[in-house]
Amino acid sequence: MQAGHRRLDLPNYRLSEITARRTADTGVWVTFGEGVYDITDFMIGHPGGDKIGLAAGGSVEPFWDLYAIHHTEHVYAILETLRVGNIDPADMVSTAPPSGEDPYSHEPRRHPALQVTGPENVCNNWKNVTSQENFLFF
Repeated sequence: MQAGHRRLDLPNYRLSEITARRTADTGVWVTFGEGVYDITDFMIGHPGGDKIGLAAGGSVEPFWDLYAIHHTEHVYAILETLRVGNIDPADMVSTAPPSGEDPYSHEPRRHPALQVTGPENVCNNWKNVTSQENFLFF
């Protein structure tokens, strides 16, 4: 069985039920693919510290895209030991943009100081940001 794939032997949970589980009192649940996972006990020993709490009640996928170390069979195997169910099919929506649509078209507008102004390395574009504009990053 691959991590995040629907398992017929487990119950389905609505997103409203999953998002309500964000604290130690309610239990901390996250999603990956179509899977629902109870990470309450795992949070204490998470190698990345408390960062895992940022995904509480939602998907771990945006965070795993930043921290690619998670995309290994070892991590998937650990995740599956925490599996409690599946996302209800009624709540499954495609996150892929329609063909030809810019996948970033719905993102918030960037502050002008954060606009990429050329093809050079993006890091070079921030050289003119002043210390007064530090609030843009934090």
